[in-house]
Order: sequence, then C-alpha cells, then structure tokens
Amino acid sequence: EQRTADLLGCWTHQLEGLQLVRYRAGDFFGVHHDLGDLLDDDQVQLPPKHFAVKRRLVTIFVYLNDLDRGQGGCTYFPKCGNLRVTPKRGKAVLWSNI
Repeated sequence: EQRTADLLGCWTHQLEGLQLVRYRAGDFFGVHHDLGDLLDDDQVQLPPKHFAVKRRLVTIFVYLNDLDRGQGGCTYFPKCGNLRVTPKRGKAVLWSNI
C-alpha cells in the first residue's frame, strides 16, 4: 500500500485496503464503474457526498501472474476504444475514475 501511496502522492490512510482477486477459467467481472453505478445510458450515478462514504477516484491493478496466449482473458475497457490488457506478471494498469 505504501508503494501505491507513493505512486499517487497520497497517504496510505487515503487508500482502500488491498484487495486480491483470483480468476479461474470462465470467471469474469462484468462491465461496471469503480466510482458509482453505471446506468443503462452510460451515465454514472455517484454515491452521495458524505464523510463516511469514500469515493474511489483511482484504481490500480497489479497482475501477479502471466496469462499465456490462447488462454483468453483480459481486463477490458469498452469505453476506451475497446482497450484490452492481457495480464503479465508485474504489469500494472492505473486509471482515473473521474
């Protein structure tokens, strides 16, 4: 978490806790938005501003393993020109949610 805070220029207490996700063959996480609810018209409904509600302004993925060609699977960004990022150990993807 300290390395992420250093990268973003913030304090570790401003970050969400580290989350680990393992995808097995056939697993996926559907299209969504990390800051709020993605509506049918592609608008994002933000959570209300409140001191107890944190807003995820930035997301970073760090891949812990490689994915060989032919295995399928990627991180897909349909609203960014259909960008697809194939997992590679040590590779990181960082994006702004606003």
